Amino acid sequence: MLAQDIHSYITAFRNAPWETRESVHHQFHYTKRSLAEVEIEKIIRIQEDAYGKITEFLGLASYPEEKISYYLYPDAETKKRLVGSSWFAQSIYNDFAVHALYTEEHRVIGPHEDTHLLSLPLGLSIGFLQEGLAEYMVGHDWYGNQFIEVVSETFIDGKFIFSPGLLIDHQAWLDTEDEYARQYYSLRLLHWLLDRNIWEREIFQSLRVP
Repeated sequence: MLAQDIHSYITAFRNAPWETRESVHHQFHYTKRSLAEVEIEKIIRIQEDAYGKITEFLGLASYPEEKISYYLYPDAETKKRLVGSSWFAQSIYNDFAVHALYTEEHRVIGPHEDTHLLSLPLGLSIGFLQEGLAEYMVGHDWYGNQFIEVVSETFIDGKFIFSPGLLIDHQAWLDTEDEYARQYYSLRLLHWLLDRNIWEREIFQSLRVP
């Protein structure tokens, strides 16, 4: 069992009346007459493309045979009631599952959560590297802005003072204020490293969550 800080996690979703569709590498659960039901073919295409992109980049010898289970919620209230959190998305390591909002305003799909799950064979690295890798695979924010530009602006505006502790201390990462969207910070260094093909699995594996 992998340790994960999911204190609010509940499993009421397991008894919910889901509609289900499967693809090559995913199993999707969504509610009747929801936006996810209407757009399920698009969702499948996006996630299968993401899976291929991630596995090609990681270049691991093998990946879990289990399909990634996606639970797509029609609103934040339903998500809170069924899984214990109204946040946009969470990947649950030991369930090999993702719980995400899928609404007109927030279609929370793509490479990010899949990256967390598919990189598990490397072990759980510190938050800085986990989020940095996941956001690098996305490459832009929800509004289409390139992350390196968003991160640079954050530093230039003085909204965030980078701490070297984020690179080596998982608790320092957890203590960072959520309002700054921690994954933005990850990209400042990680984007530089990855764009220069400095993808060292040894670094990712050595800086583990304690």
